[in-house]
Amino acid sequence: MMFPNEWPHAVVYEDIRTPLWSTTHYDVYFLSLWFWLEIALVCILEAMIGALCGALLYAFVLLPRKLRKHPHVTPTDCVWVFGIVIPFWIFCPNPVMNALGVHNQIFRFCMGTITPTLSMFRATQALFGFAPISDSLGSYAFQYGSPLLVQIDATTGQWKRASWASTGRKFMDSRMWIFATGALQSCLYCFDSYFPSFHYPRPEHYYSFEYVTLRRISDNFWLGLLVMVYLTAFCDGLAFLTMLLTGYETQPVMRNPLFGSASPSEFWGRRWNCLIHDCLKQGVYKPIRSLGGSHAVGVLGAFVASGAFHEWLLETAFPTVVPVHGPTLFFFLWQVVLVVMEQQVEARWKLFSTLRKKLPRPLLSLLVILLALPIGHLFLDSYIHSAFFEHGSLLLPIVRPVGTGLTGKGG
Repeated sequence: MMFPNEWPHAVVYEDIRTPLWSTTHYDVYFLSLWFWLEIALVCILEAMIGALCGALLYAFVLLPRKLRKHPHVTPTDCVWVFGIVIPFWIFCPNPVMNALGVHNQIFRFCMGTITPTLSMFRATQALFGFAPISDSLGSYAFQYGSPLLVQIDATTGQWKRASWASTGRKFMDSRMWIFATGALQSCLYCFDSYFPSFHYPRPEHYYSFEYVTLRRISDNFWLGLLVMVYLTAFCDGLAFLTMLLTGYETQPVMRNPLFGSASPSEFWGRRWNCLIHDCLKQGVYKPIRSLGGSHAVGVLGAFVASGAFHEWLLETAFPTVVPVHGPTLFFFLWQVVLVVMEQQVEARWKLFSTLRKKLPRPLLSLLVILLALPIGHLFLDSYIHSAFFEHGSLLLPIVRPVGTGLTGKGG
């Protein structure tokens, strides 16, 4: 059934769908429309809470600053941002989700990631004077609560209106990515001798160099690809919902990072999760630079902030796995090293820039991801060893071996 009696947010162990088709070894499922409807409702409600938070910041931080006619940060501003808004989003999601009985990890990931993370970084944007230009409380609250960035029309400088044609194209894009994600996860389910498994106990030496083998590097690639298509499918679906409800075009979140990046800085700065990149740039990097920090210090601060909120997500979004703190932050610190090294080498040796222009982009992309793949499992840890992908399979049309349920292969 596409509309079962059980609410998807509470699903932990059993697939609530009836197979469309079954064989001796495999079950074929269609995606759960009930799942998508509930998750859309959750995103809308959280966006409304985010907009309310933005309205409060506008009324008590931005508007008084306009009336004072100087941009200086006051102690009251700091109390609102660091004493009220950020602690609220850090400490409230987990107990609220527990009280509401939210056990499905896709729901926990969405509820604990999108609006809370955006709200925290948008609050620091407002504090340090990098909030988007708004002439009213309503427009700022809309931008603050929006789960995606709204496109600006290059001609008028206003928010770009979405046509019915562009909204329809976004719906088709999201549908394509949903089916592509389902196809990839089906391959991981059905051909686990060739592809990586997930939701299994952490093996011995998982965090040591002994665990870095050619098979592990290959597994990291396929699992990283799965995370990428998950994010792309969900963000395209969210973009369609945003365009449909608001009438405005949204900026893309994922720009083919694994296969289109020519350097580490392009991967993180212009292709992987552009939404979070914008928040980190406006809410961490620019404030550090405005306080006198160098470019390198600003980059370090942005990646440390990214690592810190990913560490926080371990407690909020992944209750089915015992969190191990530190490896995720280490992964992001390694990205700082790569980005700074790239910029230093490019500045000192022009041959590097020449080679980057001459070499085929697919080869450059391969070299870029090879710099991260050996330790990619440090970032992927919670996704691999939790029920994230099993719970996410409810979003997808999928082929699963008979008897596996949502608890992993052979569960």
